[in-house]
Amino acid sequence: MPYWLTVVAGAAGVNAGWSWNSIGDTSAITFASTQGGSPSGPWGVGVTSTRSAFQINGPPTPQALASAVIGKIQALATEGVLTQRQAQGLIGKLTAAVRSLDSGRTESACNQLSAFLNQVHAFVIAGVLDAVAGQELTGSGESVRGVIGC
Repeated sequence: MPYWLTVVAGAAGVNAGWSWNSIGDTSAITFASTQGGSPSGPWGVGVTSTRSAFQINGPPTPQALASAVIGKIQALATEGVLTQRQAQGLIGKLTAAVRSLDSGRTESACNQLSAFLNQVHAFVIAGVLDAVAGQELTGSGESVRGVIGC
């Protein structure tokens, strides 16, 4: 998925610039900037400078989202909200979903995420998780499901 970034001088007399990368190298053609500070340009290439910029990341993968949920579960276990066994049961379902996604088995991943959500719901009903923690895990699990189209 392409992303576009626009650099615009905010007003007349204000310069805007763009450096090409963040690897710290230099080149005679590294920095594009407005000439004279007009928001519409003209734009030109500046003199040798250290290159620097920033990175734009796309939306997280479902695997990355699932990893974030695993981190939340591990925190609940560390805090003593969940036992290690309870945490491992939830983490196992998410890990299985990630393996399914990695293998291109979306339907299996959806089923495993449903099992995860059912277990979270059961923990809330049993009083193992309070409503806030249950909702956080449920919302996170639903986010993963939404990204993969369950």
